[in-house]
Amino acid sequence: MYRKIVKKIISCTTVCTLILGMSSVNFDTAYAENGSGSDVSTVAEKNTEDTKENLAGNTSTDDYDVTKSGLPVVYINTEGNAEIASKEDYIDANLKIQDAGTDGTDGKVEYDGVTEVKGHGNSTWRWFPKKAYKLKLDKKTSLFGMGKNKHWLLLSNYIDETQMRNALSSKIGKTFGVTAMDTVWVEVVLNGKNLGTYQLCEQVKISKDRADTYDWEDTAGTIAEKIAKKNDLSKKEEKALSTQMEEDLNWMTTKTVTYNDVTYNIDNYYEIPNANGGFLMEIDNNADEASLFYTDKKQCVMFKNPEFIKTNETVFNGIKTYMQNFENATYSTDGCIDIDGVKTSYTQLCNFDSLVAFWFASEIQVNEFGGRSTYVTKEIDGGLTFGPIWDYDFSSGSVAPFGAQGIERWTAKDRTWFSQYVKDPYFVIKARELYMKNRDFLNNIYADGGLLDGWHDTLKTSATHNESMWFYSKGFEGDFATLKQWMKKRLTWINEQFGTDASAMKSFGAPVSKDITVSMTENNGTNSDNAFHVSTNTDKVTLKFKSDNKADTSFNYYINGKYIDNVKSENNEVAITIPAELLTNKDSKNVVTVWAKDANGNLTRMNYATVNFTDKQSHTVTFKDEKGIETTEVLDGDTVYMDYPKSDSANRIFVGWTDGTTTYDKESRVVVKEDIELVPVWEQCADGGLEHTWKEEVPEGDDFECSTCGKTKLDKNTYKDITKIYCNLSLRYSNSYTGGETIPTIDVYYDNKKLTKDVDYTISFRNDVNVGYATYTIKGIKKNGFKGTAEMSYRIIPRAIYACVSYNILGTYEYTGKPIEAKNYSVRLINNELNYNCLLTEGVDYTVTYQNNVEVGEGTAILTGFGNFNNTKNVKMTIIPAKVKAFAGKANGKNVTLSWNKSEEVSGYNVYRRTTSTEEWTKIANVKDTSYVDSDIKEGKTYSYAIEGYTAKDDKTYVGKKVEIEVKNTQETTTKPTTTTKPSTTCKKPTTTAKPTTSKNTGKLAKTKLITTSKKNNSKKISISFKKVKGAKKYTVQISATKNFKKVLVKKTVKKTKVSITSSKVKKKKVLYVRVKAVGAAKWSKPKKVRIKK
Repeated sequence: MYRKIVKKIISCTTVCTLILGMSSVNFDTAYAENGSGSDVSTVAEKNTEDTKENLAGNTSTDDYDVTKSGLPVVYINTEGNAEIASKEDYIDANLKIQDAGTDGTDGKVEYDGVTEVKGHGNSTWRWFPKKAYKLKLDKKTSLFGMGKNKHWLLLSNYIDETQMRNALSSKIGKTFGVTAMDTVWVEVVLNGKNLGTYQLCEQVKISKDRADTYDWEDTAGTIAEKIAKKNDLSKKEEKALSTQMEEDLNWMTTKTVTYNDVTYNIDNYYEIPNANGGFLMEIDNNADEASLFYTDKKQCVMFKNPEFIKTNETVFNGIKTYMQNFENATYSTDGCIDIDGVKTSYTQLCNFDSLVAFWFASEIQVNEFGGRSTYVTKEIDGGLTFGPIWDYDFSSGSVAPFGAQGIERWTAKDRTWFSQYVKDPYFVIKARELYMKNRDFLNNIYADGGLLDGWHDTLKTSATHNESMWFYSKGFEGDFATLKQWMKKRLTWINEQFGTDASAMKSFGAPVSKDITVSMTENNGTNSDNAFHVSTNTDKVTLKFKSDNKADTSFNYYINGKYIDNVKSENNEVAITIPAELLTNKDSKNVVTVWAKDANGNLTRMNYATVNFTDKQSHTVTFKDEKGIETTEVLDGDTVYMDYPKSDSANRIFVGWTDGTTTYDKESRVVVKEDIELVPVWEQCADGGLEHTWKEEVPEGDDFECSTCGKTKLDKNTYKDITKIYCNLSLRYSNSYTGGETIPTIDVYYDNKKLTKDVDYTISFRNDVNVGYATYTIKGIKKNGFKGTAEMSYRIIPRAIYACVSYNILGTYEYTGKPIEAKNYSVRLINNELNYNCLLTEGVDYTVTYQNNVEVGEGTAILTGFGNFNNTKNVKMTIIPAKVKAFAGKANGKNVTLSWNKSEEVSGYNVYRRTTSTEEWTKIANVKDTSYVDSDIKEGKTYSYAIEGYTAKDDKTYVGKKVEIEVKNTQETTTKPTTTTKPSTTCKKPTTTAKPTTSKNTGKLAKTKLITTSKKNNSKKISISFKKVKGAKKYTVQISATKNFKKVLVKKTVKKTKVSITSSKVKKKKVLYVRVKAVGAAKWSKPKKVRIKK
């Protein structure tokens, strides 16, 4: 049942939501559960909070509930919330996957257990902020009916903002008969953070439901199990033997294995098949597997399974030889090479249908096939099977960083191996047949209300939210419109190329020569465009080959890609009789390929014909044109393509063909049920003629416009396709944020020739300021022979906060006893090259945290980049002692007594004196107490005094600001007010009179003040200091866990003002408060929070 559900998913009915980080997944309404058993709404609220910050620097602000996205949800909690930081090393995690429910009900739980998880992908893992992941379940499980397996992937599709391209490739591939991985759209949350829309996908592995070929690694485990069972080996020994056999595969050919000095004859336990197949290989230039080799054409062939096949030199060299033979045949003139004395075609070395289907599925979406992500299996005693198809997020008009996908060209022409296949008439005709068979399905992909529209409705909620976190280039709706329009244009162009067999040959550039003709003799069939139809009861077909080149002495002929014979010619022609049994395709065209050969044995020129067995009636379609009459034979019920007439000219507008009753649109296909005679239909100009005058000789759009009647004509001139350019960027992945438009140097090349901007092409940019991926669009200029649009991207990375940034954080602050934060500072990005000077915003561009910002000494303000900035910048903060308070002087004519209040966090005081404001200060004393008597003075003279506290710490001395007073040395006691040093403003603050430190004795004890309270983490001891109260002999100390002291943990009476109180009640407390009062006093000190030291 679930198998059918999955197929519907890919067809557009349902999608999933995958969540890494909790423990659950669902199909339409995700079920959420965390370790503490939170309900769905609680978890959803947590997810919303966690997604507000993401790797791309974007922000999600909506109230998004993953359980209502319409997709299944997968929850993954890594052990200890560990980060998934490697694609090589797994980490342990809990996984729960739940299907989406319907009508408010919870969906089926697909999986609830443990898993291992690691990173996945090449470009995705290296360059993109939204990562892909690999899951390895603890047991084989079928998820959503996709078949039992341990290995699953979470594809992130970062640059595919529709999330559809990989799913579309799977749908097309399966429709064509190619193996493709099943996939389910999901939401992903990792350790409580919603990561957006993903695809839960089968990983390419050997298994019945995936790449279905013989599995040697699985065989190693089976043999180890049988050996262990028969010889009483432990489970540990069995596992070790299995691992040994997986990593050393010589037993495949020796049929023996030695373990712990005991040699086992495998024939006694298991019948090993021929070791000439059972290989899953990937052709990819990343070259990141243990066993790999390069062909002569530099194709990197890597073994996915068995991974360590290189340990068996015999088997490894055997498959290497087979692949090289396949390549050699591919590049030979006629597709054949001699193998052990037999002329063998490349078509005989592979499953040809899989080759055609794999190519066409890849070609439709212009995927990176041939040199990247091309999977092939080698069957035991069989050939190569192409597939599974894989890795399509860079296809179909996506804005990939390194290349554009052209709509009106065959990608195969530029690809190793495939560039040769499309020159083979057999390949081309079978490709066209595959297209014709699936044309209605393909057209429904982009049709209104079709496949893509259905997927759009399913994904809209999830994908729109995904865009808010991972915006790349166009967003979900913008990229969806691009994909739909791209597919329409692409398939319309392919339809035109596949109008007839002949038009397909021309489009691919197959080397078909008119110097060779193929005809049918004895009037035993119908000949049209080298297409012969014969009755199903025909037992033989006679064809005649003729060359117009007298140097040709014989002909090689091939049927359905297989070499048949070489026949000598007389007068450059020969007739051959082909038995019907050699024409193996009874329900489709048999392709007969003919190569002429000269006296030296060189193949000189080629042509082809097709033979189709049918009992259908044949109809004649006649196209009457000013430049001649063409006829074609069409079987009853088949279609004929309405191609452009030969008389089509630059100044005419072709509408279609008419039989006098019905007009058939150009480039349409018409079902033929009878003989038809057609003439072209032209669009008349306003002056009554058929010729039009165009406003521009070479328009920049797709259409010419008539200056007389305003009617338009599609520009069908031949231009160079701008999507075939190569762009050389000064930086592609590491352009640092500049504060303005960030544009690397881009050189554009076509066929190794550098193009000229604004002559050959124009270039424009978007999303080129902030961190992320910028898009650049290159449009060909028709006047210089270029057409089309190429869109590519480059990455803008955060700028290090320590680079090209100006800081003016004030470096010196006075001690307050509380944490000090920087004030009146700014952080600016300065880019002289762009003449850019930008003020950064805290909380948007950076955050600030502090270290050592309470006590006197060196502190640190730590700027941490955010959004467009990263890394950190440590800025020095110096905390100096606070200004001395209550500084006063008392003169008696003989000396001056200076006094002041004791300061916190000081080692002592420096006292200075001078007689005039212009005189330099002279240091007269360094004291530890709070008073000093200056007797080295004259009576009647006025002196200025200054005092500053200092702290000696870490081999440095930190000095506070001076406080000044004036004292006249007379009998009277006078004092001038304390003043501060000059502020940073230009205005001088007025001086004030300093109040003396003495107070009236009211008979009551004064309120004390706490100075410091601290304890070490998990310590029983609290250190407390407070100010002495005049007249007090004892003090009461209370310690509480609450600021209002409703519950007192410790109460103690002490005599000293610096004490340590020990109690087990405070050991594990993280928040504590202290208050003190003198015994007999009326009021407690203000409560002070205990500083917990680590």
